[in-house]
Amino acid sequence: MKKLLAAALAACTIIGSFASLSMAYSTLRPELCGYGNRYNGSYYYDLAYAGVYVSAGDSASVRVRLKKNGTWQASKTTTAKGYSYGGTTTCYSNTIQGSGSTGYDAKIL
Repeated sequence: MKKLLAAALAACTIIGSFASLSMAYSTLRPELCGYGNRYNGSYYYDLAYAGVYVSAGDSASVRVRLKKNGTWQASKTTTAKGYSYGGTTTCYSNTIQGSGSTGYDAKIL
């Protein structure tokens, strides 16, 4: 009887762990992604940003970068967390002083 109970408990634990991992997810929010030129009071700079939805208790490593002069620059990887309820976090790239960026790239690693 003890072996049967232990086997049932182990099976429930394994199934529960798999189910909770399967429900955890993160996704980029396209309507919250882009790049632009800003002014900080001293100079203008380009900055890319990406909104990432992360489910409750999960986290996602997000890389955001800018393209300028034909090469990807100003890359930055940040961690977005869902905390207890989940939600959207905005992650930002590093900056390129001046202007002239021609695109951005954002992905969950």
